[in-house]
Amino acid sequence: MKLLNNVIRRTLLGAVILLFTLENSMANPYLDFTTGHVLLRACTSEESEQVFVCGGYVKGAVDTYYLLAYTKGFPRHFCLPVDEDAELIASIVIKYLQSLESKRLDHYAVGLIGGAFAKAYPCKD
Repeated sequence: MKLLNNVIRRTLLGAVILLFTLENSMANPYLDFTTGHVLLRACTSEESEQVFVCGGYVKGAVDTYYLLAYTKGFPRHFCLPVDEDAELIASIVIKYLQSLESKRLDHYAVGLIGGAFAKAYPCKD
């Protein structure tokens, strides 16, 4: 139950962060996270605001995944440690995205995040 509460809390925090950043979404191409190309640009940006948005997007995707896995019975494709460092999580996603062919980066960013963690943190059960 404690894990579920943490997931819900982090998901809500991610949603608040996204809502806060959406205020400027019309002028900011980094906020249209539909593809891996856009996510990779934000995650590797020199602008701290974009890196913050990248981290919030990745955490929100992970939290939503776990929320659905634990409350709706969705299959678990990765098992990320609860106490994993946020910088390490972001670096895993960046490294994975950079390893892909450009055509694969045309895919939805949320699916690519799942692929990165499935490779880095496969479930052992």
